[in-house]
Amino acid sequence: MDKDNIHAGHRARLRQQMREADMSKMPEHMVLEYMLSFALPYKDVNPISHALINKFGNLSAVLDASMADLKSVDGISDVSAHYLKMCASLPRIVSLSRGKQKIKSVTNMAQSVDFLREHIAITDKEEFYYITTDTQYNILKFESLGYGSAYDAHVDIRELVRKLSEPTTSNVLICHTHPHGNPIPSKDDISFTRALNNALSSIGIKLSDHVVLAPSGIYSFFREGLLQKL
Repeated sequence: MDKDNIHAGHRARLRQQMREADMSKMPEHMVLEYMLSFALPYKDVNPISHALINKFGNLSAVLDASMADLKSVDGISDVSAHYLKMCASLPRIVSLSRGKQKIKSVTNMAQSVDFLREHIAITDKEEFYYITTDTQYNILKFESLGYGSAYDAHVDIRELVRKLSEPTTSNVLICHTHPHGNPIPSKDDISFTRALNNALSSIGIKLSDHVVLAPSGIYSFFREGLLQKL
């Protein structure tokens, strides 16, 4: 049997396995190989997936790697590196899209947390989001400001307030994720929240909460009484 036939048979078996199995329980190099099979349909990507895992350590690190670092691995072109970066961005894109499709109101802490849990996927990077609502707590906007907590992402308070200060906006809820730790806010999180609260108050907009999401739980500045002290 020639090499092409062996490769074709392996690819077919891999796709069958992925269709029938829970991918979250599959070895990471196999998941990566399956992903690459769509970007490089005519190439044996098994050695490439192993090389990527060996270089970066795990699937998460592969997706977090820069384009330049990805292309340093033999077999990864500009196109396939861009494909992997796109895959890394999909959870955040899907979360935002889902939120925009299911706009509703959040009139209390429980509803706010339910909304955030439903629409924010905790990835391996900190991410920052905001929700604006009108006087009846109907959601006007649910947007991402990108990777990093508000402080780590160097969010400019003045620019953020400008973005939030639309005529229909009465309340703002901000949220960021702690993917690798507990949800307890850092000193920088608290300083940023105080500065944003003061800036919004000066233009008549209420900061209703700052929520921190982590795999181990949720921290609400409002529920814990910290927002009121600020």
